This record gives sequence, structure tokens and C-alpha cells, in this order.
Amino acid sequence: MDSDEARATWFQSFRQTYIDRDLRDLAQIANLPEFGRLMTILANRTSQLLNVSELSRDIGLPVTTLRRYLNLLQLTFQVQLLPPFASNRPKRLVKTPKLYFTDTGMAAHLAAVADWSDVERRQLAGPLLETWVHDELMKLISLQIPSPELSFWKTSAGQEVDFLIERGGGIAGLEVKSSATLDRRHLSALAICREALKKRWRLGVLLHGGTEAVAIDQHTAAIPIAAAFQGASPGDGSITRADSR
Repeated sequence: MDSDEARATWFQSFRQTYIDRDLRDLAQIANLPEFGRLMTILANRTSQLLNVSELSRDIGLPVTTLRRYLNLLQLTFQVQLLPPFASNRPKRLVKTPKLYFTDTGMAAHLAAVADWSDVERRQLAGPLLETWVHDELMKLISLQIPSPELSFWKTSAGQEVDFLIERGGGIAGLEVKSSATLDRRHLSALAICREALKKRWRLGVLLHGGTEAVAIDQHTAAIPIAAAFQGASPGDGSITRADSR
């Protein structure tokens, strides 16, 4: 939409219709303002681990009510939960799912984002970009038969790969960074995950906000997000090999 006002009006109308009409048709919710406040809080926490107990304390809802509301949000396709990777190895992995809004536009609206400078100032660029990538991956996966499994990998020490795509025993890892500048520190989690998964590892990809595709090594590449999801040529279409540093 061309204007901020038109965009805000559209999202506000959608939100009001969803809460006032759709939810009333599906379930009896005694306190609709509480449900709306939960949506706003979740929008500000999209792409984060879902800690139900902490969220219950923050919003002042009983855990049982909160879980019911979360189920409704999933059933009505407003949010999705991404499961953690399940491993039989003794390495300690996080077992809590991550929550994603299914529409980054609605998430930005609920978070009262004014413009991109506001996104950066409030440090929402990374979470919103990761949410967008998640939503695009879910679209692509839905077209595959059989569908791959999507999860994330995170250790109790904090090392994390945003997305693992698993099919036929093979696994590819995707790490999302909004930065347009390639930094080898962004590749460390992919390397650790690759070592942990050993022979199951097929490919590691760093999705970034730049314009250059770089082959890091035989099993790792850095690819512009636009090229990965739109088939666009990265920069002038060339792929360069990173130096040994």
C-alpha cells in the first residue's frame, strides 16, 4: 500500500475482524482485550523461544488460559511453533519451541512499528527478518512431497542455527543475518552444528542482507536472502570463493 495510513487501517480492520468476529465463532473468550494484548506481546517476541511460564507472569494470565489462547492462535494460523531439533546424542539441546507470527506485516503493526528506522532502533530487524524467512520456508516446504521437517538447533550454551531442514536423513542448516557485511563469526554456529550432526550434514547456508554469494567451503555458502527466495542474481551474478582467512 502506498500510504502508512492505508496500511494501518487495513491491519487494524483485520485485527478487529479476527478478534470480534472470527474468535467469537470459534470459542468463548471471556476477556477479548486480554487476548488482544497477548497478540501484541507475542508480536514483539516473534522468533523467540516460547516460555509459557514467563509469558503467563508477564501478561497476568493463568497458564491454562494462556495455553488455550496459544492453541487458538495456532488453529487460526496467526502464529506457528517451530520445534527444536530432537537428538539422541548426549549434547544438551534446548527443548523449548520458538514462536513465529505467520505475517510479518501484522507483527510489525501489532508492535507499533512506524518505519524501518524504528525497527532498527528497537532491535526488531533480526527477529522480523527471521520471521519472514520462516514463513517463506513453510510455504516452500508445503509444496514438497514428502515434506521436509523444519526445526531449529540451539544448545544450552547458546549456540544456535536458526533453521534445520531435514529429509531422508540429510540435514541442511540455515542461519539468518540482516547484516549486509559478511562476518565469519556468523558461521561459527553452522560449524558447531555440522560437527555435532556429522554424516547427516549436507549443507550450511548463511542467508544475509548483502548482494554477494560466497562459497565458504565445500559444504558452506553465504547467499543473499533475495537470491535465495526470489531466484534473483546476486549482484552481478558472480559467485566468489572466500579467502583462507
